Amino acid sequence: MHAVAEITLRCRSAPRLTAGFRGWEVESRGRWTILRRADPTSNEVHEALAQVADLGLDLESYRLLELSG
Repeated sequence: MHAVAEITLRCRSAPRLTAGFRGWEVESRGRWTILRRADPTSNEVHEALAQVADLGLDLESYRLLELSG
């Protein structure tokens, strides 16, 4: 079983804001920025969420998607 963490932010992706999220895939969708990471550890997720808070970014949602296969 594989998992993908997905953090959705209410902001447009800016390289200066998302550069610190090493290991995370960054996708822009209009006014949303989505960070994704395959098979993250809980520490990696907590660090990313802490970065979101430290940068003052607006967190829309966090979810962990479990994928079969």
